[in-house]
Amino acid sequence: MKNHLFNLIHKNKLVYNQCWEDPRCDKALLNIDTNSEILMITSAGCNALDYLLDDPKKIHCVDINPRQNALLQLKLKMIENNHYDVFNSFFMKGQYIHAERYYWTQIRSKLPYYASEYWDSHIQYFNGKGIRKSFYFRGATGILAWVLKHILGHQSSIKAALQELWKSQSLEEQNNIWNHIKPKLLSILSHNLFQSQAVLSLAGVPTEQYHVVVKNENKSIWNYLESMLDHVFTQIDIKDNYFWHVYLFGHYTETCSPNYLKPEFQPTLINNTYKINTFNNHLNGFLEKSQSTYSHFVLLDHQDWLLKYDREALNREWKLILDHSQPGTKILMRSAASNIDFIPEFAKEKMNIDPYFIHQIQRKDRVGTYASTLLATIN
Repeated sequence: MKNHLFNLIHKNKLVYNQCWEDPRCDKALLNIDTNSEILMITSAGCNALDYLLDDPKKIHCVDINPRQNALLQLKLKMIENNHYDVFNSFFMKGQYIHAERYYWTQIRSKLPYYASEYWDSHIQYFNGKGIRKSFYFRGATGILAWVLKHILGHQSSIKAALQELWKSQSLEEQNNIWNHIKPKLLSILSHNLFQSQAVLSLAGVPTEQYHVVVKNENKSIWNYLESMLDHVFTQIDIKDNYFWHVYLFGHYTETCSPNYLKPEFQPTLINNTYKINTFNNHLNGFLEKSQSTYSHFVLLDHQDWLLKYDREALNREWKLILDHSQPGTKILMRSAASNIDFIPEFAKEKMNIDPYFIHQIQRKDRVGTYASTLLATIN
């Protein structure tokens, strides 16, 4: 095994408790409509639910970690139950005092077996008890968020300034607040703890992706992090940046949350949950069994993971993607590399890329953790 710690975490834990890709950017690139049949990596399921609001024909969510699909299934069954106040407490606030009772009486019997098997022993993540009271401080990325919040909790000036950041009325005010807290905040983050492979593994960054940054980009993780934070907190309006808000504060707010949690979208979600299917498999394994073609592939950043150690699987994946594409199929992916130059030639020959349009969209990405985005269209 090339990455024992990362693989151990992925084998035994829920890793992502929210998606770490901006669906606003995704949807500007993908142009989802009623004929769209999407194949995507599940992650935390947030973005699949966001895509659902555009009324696609079908969304197939594939993830090698069944806990990620278990999380999406929990969200789907709670949406179908149409108890918005409870759903809001679970996923907007990250805690609900009666979570276990609600799960056992209202949800468990509706879940697929693998999902109920997981939540039977983990539904307490939502009960608001213990030192990590919010669900968003659970799972691998949640542990890291909780450690950061705990450290910042002892820095009252930083904590107060971060709260003021989300109240900024202009980019100028936002910049002033950020430049005030940046030296002290980055001093905390630059501690070796926040550059170790253990911490990167909790953040869902495998050794393979670390090499993309350090070797391919010739940057330290620290330089990469600083550049990313500067962009997010000085170039993009922070008020609706729910990605960073939830990891700094442990909850969303009514004005800073994913679309799937907003009350006005609940009727659309309730009527369309049947369009989402989940599969516990890696992408190649799923495609090898599939007889269908797809209008959209959403690959997240997982090809970074294959880049250093498994080129054969990378090439195989592209062959399978092409075999299951049709003219006009769109392929969306992200990378820690500023130039995605690892797509095999036989695949590049069959698709078109508009780097200028992609760059304009990426500049508005509220997450900001990826060096590049690629959208390819099969010709």
